[in-house]
Amino acid sequence: MMPEMTSLEWCLVGYCLLNVLCVGAVSWKYRTLFHPLLFPGLQLFVMAGLAPIAQDIASVLTSSDDFWMQTSLLTSLYLIGLTWPLLTNLNPFLAATESLLGPLEFSRNPRIGSGPLQLGPKCNANALGKDPGCDQLSAQAFTIALAVCGVICFGLLIRESSAGSLWLTDPRTAYLDGRAAAGHWYVLSQTFLFLAYLNWLYFSRPRNRVLVLVGTFAAMVALLFFGSKAAMVGVVLAGGVYYNFFVRQFTWKEISLGLVAGIPLVVISPWLQGNFDSLTGTLRYYDYFNNASMYLCTSERFSPMYGGGFLSSLWEYVPRRFVPEKPYVYGNIIINEYFFPGAARTGYTPGWLPWISLHLDFGPLGVACGAVALGFLNKAIYTYFLKYRTFLGYLCFLQTAFIPVLKLAPVLYFVALLLGLVVTVRLLRRLIRILFVPN
Repeated sequence: MMPEMTSLEWCLVGYCLLNVLCVGAVSWKYRTLFHPLLFPGLQLFVMAGLAPIAQDIASVLTSSDDFWMQTSLLTSLYLIGLTWPLLTNLNPFLAATESLLGPLEFSRNPRIGSGPLQLGPKCNANALGKDPGCDQLSAQAFTIALAVCGVICFGLLIRESSAGSLWLTDPRTAYLDGRAAAGHWYVLSQTFLFLAYLNWLYFSRPRNRVLVLVGTFAAMVALLFFGSKAAMVGVVLAGGVYYNFFVRQFTWKEISLGLVAGIPLVVISPWLQGNFDSLTGTLRYYDYFNNASMYLCTSERFSPMYGGGFLSSLWEYVPRRFVPEKPYVYGNIIINEYFFPGAARTGYTPGWLPWISLHLDFGPLGVACGAVALGFLNKAIYTYFLKYRTFLGYLCFLQTAFIPVLKLAPVLYFVALLLGLVVTVRLLRRLIRILFVPN
């Protein structure tokens, strides 16, 4: 006879159903699963649904039932806040998005060839930006330049990190123990390599499924040396978005098969990597829900900080190399320090549900309003991407809706990266015009 479900289990099952309904409603509206709610929805489905249910069955949750329920309700509020803007006809940030990104774009509708490079007389100044050969040349040159920058930064990571050559022989151990004081090289190296992959995808425009798979696999192998599964998952998602919007839209059957095979594989990947001896130990790895419940148990100790948490998080933009006295505790690491004293100094930062920083500053109202604002921002960028299909639109869609390598960079770094990218590409095209295009 089956044991009766507890109130917590009913609540978690209800949340899972709400999650499926929200993602399904947005998918129905846009007629595709590749939308801004897909990855946040999948993350929250695992973090606040499947994992807590499995942990409750295995009796590895540690906080009280009351705060489990509060955690589930706040996660539901956050999810609804992300969903509503995508279902309404309102789009208040679209005009601002077009005004900001439009002037920076390389070209609205680039005609990029995928054949061999065309040098010499076939390229002329009037055709630059329109002739496939010229664009192909600048695109491949920039891809190589980005990849070289990534390799150089990786070499500097090996030199300055305490892990040293472990990045080559045991990347997972290096990732866990060797990022302190070398995090900037870690982020820059991944960012350059990931941008090289995206630049190759978008401007070379491979149309053959095998070629896309080979390129994606090569990028995954390169990012394997960073010890983080998020980087490799980001490559797969970026390749999937490219294929869906620029080659052929995936069928619902293909996406369903991918999700059924992919989600369990990602969930048990820490066990497959050898980080845990058992699946029970792997369950403890997904501690986002339990940590959020622990925070709610003692949230009165932090009280609403009314923006103080956000302001202190600006320390994230200050390299410790330039300011050695930079505090280790800032932003939502304030919560980490309370539950895990001294852990931040060792580079250990436990995972939290995404609404924690909003709750830290403004309580439940902050969770609701912050989620709605983020939902409208996601919608504006997604609409811009669907309307123009530009490179910057592609990058911004990945940055806000998925979790590629660029997610490792705080938002102001990402803005600086976009501006640097625009300037570099325009200078490179001008240089190619001077060197290879006859007068």
